[in-house]
Amino acid sequence: MTTSGGTVTIDSNDLASLTGAIDGTAGTVTLLVTADSSVASATLTDVVIDLESGVDLTLTYGQHALLGTGTGTNVVTLSGTAQNLTGNTSIESYVLASGTQTFTLGHDAQNVTTSGGTVTIDSNDLASLTGAIDGTAGTVTLLVTADSSVASATLTDVVIDLESGVDLTLTYVQHALLGTGTGTNVVTLSGTAQNLTGNTSIESYVLASGTQTFTLGT
Repeated sequence: MTTSGGTVTIDSNDLASLTGAIDGTAGTVTLLVTADSSVASATLTDVVIDLESGVDLTLTYGQHALLGTGTGTNVVTLSGTAQNLTGNTSIESYVLASGTQTFTLGHDAQNVTTSGGTVTIDSNDLASLTGAIDGTAGTVTLLVTADSSVASATLTDVVIDLESGVDLTLTYVQHALLGTGTGTNVVTLSGTAQNLTGNTSIESYVLASGTQTFTLGT
């Protein structure tokens, strides 16, 4: 399909897979995906992809730049060769393809599931992370780039690294995920106190109230 101008909405008609070519060079063209679908085999030019509520979409890393707005709760699954990208601020959950990549979170509650490879999840300077990051598949690092709390996040098989000067709040249980801090870092522990040993790369700790034994790491 090729447009010739004007404002055009192309409705996916609940099709489970789109494989044709849509050329929206002329006009303002939106592909409205109305049900779970894949556009990974479609050729899309100058098209904005919007998702109706509850729609899950599979698309390539190259096509991700076309993604407009998701409504309600949406899951985007990325396919093809992994590339670095930033999550769309209107998308709740991402499933990444296997491969070496950096995925920068689009908002504080964004969920990410990996499929393999070496993956860095960049916190994007967000002050609090509350989503779920599942790094069961692959080698996954959450890179915290500014002062933040991950105490309300669900983190599975993730190593937490801190950039220089970053202060981090996390739970006692999450402390086992802590990797390396650079420069000067402060870690504040929250939740139910437990016995633990300080990370050797962390300069300062603030403990939660409670009965505990803290063993110095340095």
